Amino acid sequence: LRLDAYYLPAARPTDKTVIIVHGYRHNKTGMKSYAGLFSQMGYNTLTVDNRAHGRSQGNFIGYGWLDKDDLKKWIDYLIKRNPRVQIVPFGISMGAATVTMLSGDKLPVNVKAIIEDSGYTSVSDELDYQAGQMFHVSGTFFLPTVSLISKVVAGYSYYQASSVKQLAKNTRPMLFIHGGADKFVPTKMVNSLYKADRNSKKQLYIFPGSAHVHSFADHTRAYRQRISDFLNLYFK
Repeated sequence: LRLDAYYLPAARPTDKTVIIVHGYRHNKTGMKSYAGLFSQMGYNTLTVDNRAHGRSQGNFIGYGWLDKDDLKKWIDYLIKRNPRVQIVPFGISMGAATVTMLSGDKLPVNVKAIIEDSGYTSVSDELDYQAGQMFHVSGTFFLPTVSLISKVVAGYSYYQASSVKQLAKNTRPMLFIHGGADKFVPTKMVNSLYKADRNSKKQLYIFPGSAHVHSFADHTRAYRQRISDFLNLYFK
């Protein structure tokens, strides 16, 4: 597949680069505020379109599971451009699931840390939760069937696509962010994610009163400070 992205170099030359990953049914254009955040902090940014989103090719949405492998291709792309590059993947919502699912794979030393904002524990957990919210039924009635269809057609099952299982293998420092009033990806999921991460270099911050991926807009200064303090620990 042809995948598309925006690359924005920092005002001053640097090897530090943040890969920015959007959420479900959105695209890189909607991530300008996050690109601006990291650019103002002095980082290069690579803002990607996930497969089947924006200008990237693809017929099937990966819900983070297929996208994590695409993200590894972007990491390789950056390293080929600059072997000294220092990389931090950052994602919101489905993009957050992408970077947490990435965390359990073998990654090059160039990847220094990972930041996720409002990610879900697994595709099956999120679809089960949404089935209850929208249709007042348990996902157990349909998830096995649609997961099997996904396995046959798209190459992965919804039960396989687990951030929790991947985080158990994580070796990178991780910052977990969530809104305290998130009813789309319930706030309790971030506690499960944080607990699943066995790496001691992890931080969790829940922004009070914020709905799904609203933490940055609601608490801009504090959001920036939390990320800045975290990155300063791991970027040389």
